[in-house]
Amino acid sequence: MIFSKVILALSIAVLMYSCNNIRPSDKELEEQAKLMVQRLDTSTLNFLNNWDYSQRGDFWTKSSRDSLIFNCSFYPSIDTPKISAHQVDKFLSYFQSSLKLDTAFNKIQFTRIADTTLMLIGTDNYGQDTLLFRSLSLGKTFPEQNPFDILTRLTKLKDTLNVMGIAHYPAFGFIQFYLPDARHVLTYLPDTLLNSSHLNKFWKADFLKGKQIKPNWNFRKLENPIDGG
Repeated sequence: MIFSKVILALSIAVLMYSCNNIRPSDKELEEQAKLMVQRLDTSTLNFLNNWDYSQRGDFWTKSSRDSLIFNCSFYPSIDTPKISAHQVDKFLSYFQSSLKLDTAFNKIQFTRIADTTLMLIGTDNYGQDTLLFRSLSLGKTFPEQNPFDILTRLTKLKDTLNVMGIAHYPAFGFIQFYLPDARHVLTYLPDTLLNSSHLNKFWKADFLKGKQIKPNWNFRKLENPIDGG
């Protein structure tokens, strides 16, 4: 019941922002942030672990500590969703696929067809596209973990939260969620950071400009808007 109310309220926030004649006030964005905190429980934060999102290019990036593993764009569709993956060998390794592809291709587009089949198109350094496979088994290509399922869940979560960016800072342990006005930021600060010297040394002055809306959660307005999420 509580979850349904959170989803309803967040949907209303999305509709408010999407109307060209209405720009949400600081107070309305703070209310959105409070609803986001309800949605971002421990389980959801664990699922988001080191998945960053940028509205520019609709990029999802997977990192480990401070190192990029791969990035990809996901294009939802009922019949033919697509994933455009860079760092292809690392993408395949992360999703535990045994598929071997020519390293000449710096991007691979995976198109799912009829829930069970994949079509693959490779793009080389010159922007030339090549059809690699017309009909691969999805289950055999990704027997352990289906990237379409993961990216569908991530995209639905991002859309529910109505954010233009998600960024992890592994060296410090916090996560930032950029609201759609590009000026307001909701930050999750774990206890490990709150009790460390890193907070005082690098970030405390920034967070003091905002307000604690719940334990471990800081909401603040930036002096300048972020560029592209």
